[in-house]
This record gives sequence, C-alpha cells and structure tokens, in this order.
Amino acid sequence: HRVDLWEGALPDTGRAWMDLVTAEIYAQVHRDMERIRPEMGKSLARALDHASGLTLKQQARNQEIRSALNRRLADLFHKFDLLLTPAMPTEAFSAEGPPPGEIDGGPVPLTGVVAFTFPFNLSGHPAASVRTGLTGSGLPAGLQIIAPRFRDDLVLQAARAYERTHPWNDLWPDI
Repeated sequence: HRVDLWEGALPDTGRAWMDLVTAEIYAQVHRDMERIRPEMGKSLARALDHASGLTLKQQARNQEIRSALNRRLADLFHKFDLLLTPAMPTEAFSAEGPPPGEIDGGPVPLTGVVAFTFPFNLSGHPAASVRTGLTGSGLPAGLQIIAPRFRDDLVLQAARAYERTHPWNDLWPDI
C-alpha cells in the first residue's frame, strides 16, 4: 500500500456540529427539560439552552456547512481510498473531565479535543479507531480510519489488517 500526505484541509465545522447535535437532543428532551435539568451536567444544560434559541436561518447555515464538508470529502475520496488521522489531538483524559483547555500552549475550544472525529459524525462517513500503542505517559493512543460514504467494508478491512499486523492485546496502561 502507498501512503500519501494530503495537503488539504477540512472546513471548520465544530460549531455547526455542536449546534446540530444539541438541537437534535433538545428536540427529544424539550418537554422534560426543566424536570431533568438537575440530572444534567452544566455544559450539556448550557448547550441545550443555546440550541433552544437557534433560528431557522442558523440551522440552514449549519446544513450548508455540512454540505460544504461533504463536497470537500467527496473530492478527497475521489483521489484517495482512505483517510487516516490520529483518533485524538491530545492524550486521553478522564471521562469525568475536564477536557484539555489547551494544546501545545494554545487555547482550544471544547470541540477541539475531538477535532479528528466530529467532522465524520457530521458528514456520516464511516470511521473506526484502532489502538496504536501507548503514549509516553502510558495512556492508549489511536489511529482513525475513514472511508468514503457507504464504504464501511473498507474501514473494517483496513482496521482488521492494521490490528492483525499491530497486535496490542498484551499492552495495557497501568491503572
């Protein structure tokens, strides 16, 4: 197999992704919002409050951003079979949070800590993460494999091939 470096970039879709996801969640819980608010984390409650005020014009803009992302990815996958990225831009962090507020000394928005995954959640492209080993701190690190739309088979084949040649089952972080 040949690996080529893609010199392109994806559009910034962090805000659109967050708005679309939280609007969908809000649509499901809005009738019970005040009753369940005490059970929510503060960040989720704030995000849902923001989503409740999104205008139709803002939602249309978010869909335009999603369309621009899909066009860019269609161009990319016209040239490449797969896209490989890190699974995360930082080391793993506690599920309880907080997520890192900076990367390499610069501030990063909340969506920045999942910058390699949310574009494909937004676009609907199949993706999988495979473990690549441990960081210098002994935490797991991963590789994300992304394929053209509806090509889940390519993602699964590539993930299996990688895991067969890079076994990790005997490598676990110290707890």
